[in-house]
Amino acid sequence: MLEVADLRVRYGNLEVVHGISFRAEKGKVTAVLGGNGAGKTTVLKAVMGLVPASAGSVTLGAVQLKGKPAHEVARLGLAMCPEGRQVFPEMSVHENLLMGAYLRGDPSAIRADLEEMFQRFPRLRERRLQLAGTLSGGEQEMLAIARALMARPQLLLLDEPSWGLAPIIVDEVAQAIRDISQTGTTILLVEQNVQMALDLAVYAYVLETGEVVMQGSNEELMSNSYVQNAYLGV
Repeated sequence: MLEVADLRVRYGNLEVVHGISFRAEKGKVTAVLGGNGAGKTTVLKAVMGLVPASAGSVTLGAVQLKGKPAHEVARLGLAMCPEGRQVFPEMSVHENLLMGAYLRGDPSAIRADLEEMFQRFPRLRERRLQLAGTLSGGEQEMLAIARALMARPQLLLLDEPSWGLAPIIVDEVAQAIRDISQTGTTILLVEQNVQMALDLAVYAYVLETGEVVMQGSNEELMSNSYVQNAYLGV
């Protein structure tokens, strides 16, 4: 579904992503793992068109995404849930969800999708008129994921959904991601929480200093001694 080949990204004279390649299979969860500064968020931003790629290709099916602005990439079926949630704090939960459907022109289907989001995340229904900035971190993460889903994406990009959350809330968010995947949505998950990511993903890539240093199925990486020592604390 998504194919990234020899991707390079520069900030000024500094190259931060060094020719990486990976793919996200249709209907599956694919993870990109690594610590702070590995380049994970930059990769997602390059896929989404938020930062320009200096070389390489990013294709969704047969469509080349490299060089397209973010709003065109969104129209082609990608939606991103950014690191740190980035909800609209002075807008209500309901208004935030409607912003996710901004590019759509099907009011009746949007109303149906709002109801689906409230069923999927019951706490959002309870707080639908509450300002998003007053929600807890876990509630904001659920809102950010639901807002992205309101675009009805072919590919959902999740950037550090466990960031700053208590372990019990991480489990809730992980279960929500699992449920979304089971509906057939393709997910590209960027995470520092390697245990969570490998529990969800069928295949993963380990990124260090802008390079893919390892890849494999979740079982292969879970049993890899380097991953165990460096990321799982074994």
